[in-house]
Amino acid sequence: MGLISSRQKLVVKLDVEGMEIDAIKGSKRLLDSEIVFIAEEHGSDRSHAVSRFILNETPCRVFVLDPRNSRYELLADLSTLDRIKTNTAIGYNVFATNSPFWEERIKSVPVTRH
Repeated sequence: MGLISSRQKLVVKLDVEGMEIDAIKGSKRLLDSEIVFIAEEHGSDRSHAVSRFILNETPCRVFVLDPRNSRYELLADLSTLDRIKTNTAIGYNVFATNSPFWEERIKSVPVTRH
């Protein structure tokens, strides 16, 4: 029996220095709960490996901040990341969830420009 209830609402920030995919693989049980993963897409990774894995190998939907409209948008196509990831020296957070609770919250986050 695990320490985490499937009814808990959880935010998991993955900061595992390039091991995001392995961390997600190891958390299969959590994917059926009320969880949102925040993972980093490295700006220099033109294959978008983390988001590609999440979209192809998990039931999660992926959201990313789209600077064009200052909103978190559903990532429907990986080519969107080609446009968003403009700086190869930084990381870009993506939010992965299959929870309607977390999806609604991600979509409603107000983003302000600095």
